[in-house]
Amino acid sequence: MATNLYDIHLDLALAGRKEIYQYLATELAKDSPIDQSVILEALVWREKLGSIEIAPGVVLPHVELPGLANRIIISRLASAINWSETVNRVQLVLTIALDSQARATEQFAIKAFVRKLADEHFVHQLRKVDLKQLEIMLENL
Repeated sequence: MATNLYDIHLDLALAGRKEIYQYLATELAKDSPIDQSVILEALVWREKLGSIEIAPGVVLPHVELPGLANRIIISRLASAINWSETVNRVQLVLTIALDSQARATEQFAIKAFVRKLADEHFVHQLRKVDLKQLEIMLENL
């Protein structure tokens, strides 16, 4: 499912971090004038700054570039993967893309989503509910 902001992919058959980053860069480049390789490099660079694990089994790759479409990609993996030596059994990948030149009002919905990630129940629902329930949850943010 895709909306203006949210893009939801359930049961993705991706085998590892490299394949996931490639997939995310391809998805984000579809709505952007920015080349996929630039997006991929920015995603990898950001992770080098510090861990993107926000809960056991949940990672939050994020990228901010001028001209990048504001998006949140919710990706549930068909099988858990080992993300790195210290981050294991990842099954939920929540990706945030921000246009660094966007006005604050355009980023309001993204900020609301990020605030909800502090709620363990919300994160649990992101992992478990079906597509229709997920769409309803996101509409109510």
